[in-house]
Amino acid sequence: MDSIHDTISYVSELMPDRIAFYSYAHVPWQRPGQRAYSEVDLPSPEMKRKLNQFGQQRLRDLGYELVGMDHFALPDDSLVEAMHSEELHRNFMGYTVNPGKLLIGLGVSSISDIHLAYAQNVKTVEGYLQQIQEGKLPVFKGHEMSSEDLKTKEQILKVACQKHFSLDGLAVEAILTVQDLIDDGLLTQEGNNLLVTETGNQYLRNICSLFDPNYGKKREGKVFSQAV
Repeated sequence: MDSIHDTISYVSELMPDRIAFYSYAHVPWQRPGQRAYSEVDLPSPEMKRKLNQFGQQRLRDLGYELVGMDHFALPDDSLVEAMHSEELHRNFMGYTVNPGKLLIGLGVSSISDIHLAYAQNVKTVEGYLQQIQEGKLPVFKGHEMSSEDLKTKEQILKVACQKHFSLDGLAVEAILTVQDLIDDGLLTQEGNNLLVTETGNQYLRNICSLFDPNYGKKREGKVFSQAV
């Protein structure tokens, strides 16, 4: 708790326009360098939640507004203005005021988004340089979006950026979960429409997962980091 307090004290001296306040993502199955830490060394989920809430409150005390998904900005920043006017956009790099559908990733491990597909570059410097020297595109994997993928993407972006959505199109299992989110104070319901509450804005990833048909499927090994 003290280290977060100290960090935000430094932030208060700089007062940047925007801040990304992320929870540490422990993914040793993807990041070998994290294998030096065991689960025992990490804060419990309850402690992580307390650390997150403490940090978020300190940022709000400084005048920052939560845009969503760990992104904060000052009230006169274009991100906050776009959020209030429902003109906010998001790509996999974060929130933006630019609605472009083409994002080209340059360098090792970078990801490109051409709206209909994703592609990721080779993850090692050696492999990346070898592909370049051989005159090849240094791409090692990609994904072409299906019509269902595009629908899911559109629904998730609507929730992440506009903070409201309709019950239409939700799977039965997701509709049942919606009531739990309402009971927890993360959503409010107005007819067929659901609105993300101020508390719910802190848990947007959990709300967005309602629209992801793959999120709840069993997979071999671990794939995702924890939302909080």
